[in-house]
Amino acid sequence: MSLASILGDTPIAEFLNAHYEREPLLIPQGAHRLLGSLTPASLEELLFCSEDVASEFVDVFKDGAEIVPSPVDVGRGFLRWLRQQFQQGATLVVNGLDRRHLGLARLSRRLASDLATQVSAVAFLTPESSQGFSPHFDTSEILVVQLDGHKMWRLYENPNVEVPTLPSLQQGFLLSCPEEAGTPTLELQLRSGDMLYVP
Repeated sequence: MSLASILGDTPIAEFLNAHYEREPLLIPQGAHRLLGSLTPASLEELLFCSEDVASEFVDVFKDGAEIVPSPVDVGRGFLRWLRQQFQQGATLVVNGLDRRHLGLARLSRRLASDLATQVSAVAFLTPESSQGFSPHFDTSEILVVQLDGHKMWRLYENPNVEVPTLPSLQQGFLLSCPEEAGTPTLELQLRSGDMLYVP
């Protein structure tokens, strides 16, 4: 799987000149070419395969705040606790999927080569009618793959806030208040199979 096959009808030159690190790009139904064997069921199987795997790779967030299990919760079973949090509206963040899924590992390596950058795969499982994070900004490009369901995305101009520098630099930063985001420059609903590149 190469960058060209992911982009589908969008030529690589157009992506690199007009979108990469510049403008968002919607790729309708591109996920079917991209993911192959990764389905919601296989992701759930990977997530809940063992207590050790889940406790190492899964973080839990609700309304932008991380939820950390107590020793009592862990003692009763981390997987059970994860399911309860999800049922109560929390988002499960599955880190390091490129180290747990062979297809995503190959894809990540190929994209890293094509774009000469680091690539990692992370899954966000959010219950219907819930929101894991309030408006925020990321410090790197993302390729969103809507594996199942649908989600409304609102994109904004770059925020006028000071970005921390290394070594304190993190992937995402919550804005101190929603008004800081301003007015969306793009609103769209991703449906199962859609992809969205966000610079």
